[in-house]
Amino acid sequence: MIQGTARHWQVREYTPADIPANVELSNLEYSDEPTTLEQEEHWERSYPQGNPRLRLAVDDEANRLIGIGATLKPFWADAPGVFNLFILVHPRERGRGIGRDLLARLEAYAAGQ
Repeated sequence: MIQGTARHWQVREYTPADIPANVELSNLEYSDEPTTLEQEEHWERSYPQGNPRLRLAVDDEANRLIGIGATLKPFWADAPGVFNLFILVHPRERGRGIGRDLLARLEAYAAGQ
């Protein structure tokens, strides 16, 4: 567990089992451009095998998904040394250092590629 300001959270590897909670979190943040379970499952199935990426999930003390982070080599572009980075933290959990923790982990992964 990594201690937050007032609570605890745990960073772990993102798995396909996280897709439903990811859809819910994403749609909370991006309600004007919602995603669906089917869309996210499609992206999971169609991601190019062997393309470097790291995906992380953050759970609260009740094992609810409260954040996600990902970095990946943009397979759609010929850009050596470039990685795409994405972080999303539930609005009620912001300001506790979760995003900073994810950023540090994702940057370290990308720098090591």
